Amino acid sequence: MTERYWLDLFTGPTWEEFLAHGATVSGFRERRENTARRIHPGDYFICYITHISRFIGILRVKSDFYRDTSPIWENEVFPVRFDVELLTKLEPRTAIPVLYLRDKLSMLKNIEPGQQWSGFFRGSPIEFKADDAKVIIEAIEKAARNPIARDFDEKKYWYHPKIYESAKKRDVLVPVSDKERVALSEQADEKITHEEMQWWRNCKKVWKRHSIQAKIEESIINLGVLCLERIRSIK
Repeated sequence: MTERYWLDLFTGPTWEEFLAHGATVSGFRERRENTARRIHPGDYFICYITHISRFIGILRVKSDFYRDTSPIWENEVFPVRFDVELLTKLEPRTAIPVLYLRDKLSMLKNIEPGQQWSGFFRGSPIEFKADDAKVIIEAIEKAARNPIARDFDEKKYWYHPKIYESAKKRDVLVPVSDKERVALSEQADEKITHEEMQWWRNCKKVWKRHSIQAKIEESIINLGVLCLERIRSIK
């Protein structure tokens, strides 16, 4: 059976807790069980730190999923679990910023005007395309051999999001900034190159043109509806 590659999201604190407990068990929320059934021994988890938007490690899956509530993480249970082996680990400072790979990853190449690039990184586990996964794994392994330190926002890394409980389903609901949500503004405090700045400016220009076109089309439609209503009233 061909191995598959899956996104595994962490915040800084949940990553540190994972490491502190031996880095042998990764977990997900209960509502992710259906996806978890598709993951099997020999697959890989690619670990991504939200808030600082960096790839930080590679795990090999060693079991099918099972349910367990023994404490690993302080603020949540993540009862849908897998036994894993930590193959490669980077430090937050040497982890790979996702935008450094933007020209090589399909989920970043195909964004529509005005669409947030972070859409793929809002929940886990999510399956990667094999070609994308291999690009990321190669970058992580290269960084492990030849680490390059890059500044990051430590406050974002150590941020603990607030957790809310649903009155109906007793499910844990979280704001955009939690383990499974990443906002476009995550990179606001990162140091970016002139090339990256130009890339974002070009995206904004395209989005602006589409936005103006959409407004014109909406005005034409509204005018057509108004004319149709006037014709019907005459009849």
